[in-house]
Amino acid sequence: MIEFVNPINDEIIKGGSLFDKVLMGLRSPAVIGLRVTVPVVDDARAQMGWNKEALMCQLILAPCVLVWSVLMHRLGGVSPANAYISYAVALVLGAMAASCVHITSRPSQPPGYQRYMAIVGFVVATAWIYIMA
Repeated sequence: MIEFVNPINDEIIKGGSLFDKVLMGLRSPAVIGLRVTVPVVDDARAQMGWNKEALMCQLILAPCVLVWSVLMHRLGGVSPANAYISYAVALVLGAMAASCVHITSRPSQPPGYQRYMAIVGFVVATAWIYIMA
């Protein structure tokens, strides 16, 4: 899991300029945030980039990002109690989805539904864009 989330590029550390190293340090928080919330399916990588632990973490946190994106722009009209309830429901739904992945998959082989995680990744990436805009 640490290798999956790690934003540090060894090639830049060894041979990059000072500007590249500073830029990599500045973008690290955003890269970590995206990697733990946005599922990525990459056909070019071995097993489509399958990482069971990372997907479970992403499925737990993805609904929270969706709730955050909705509540961020409607903060005046939502009471704090309703916001907490929304986050709690999102965490429970995310934990249920992660439990389903844990039960139905193996760490060494991607499940048949791995390709559909690209849709989840698209929705969460769209929510991140909405948050940043």
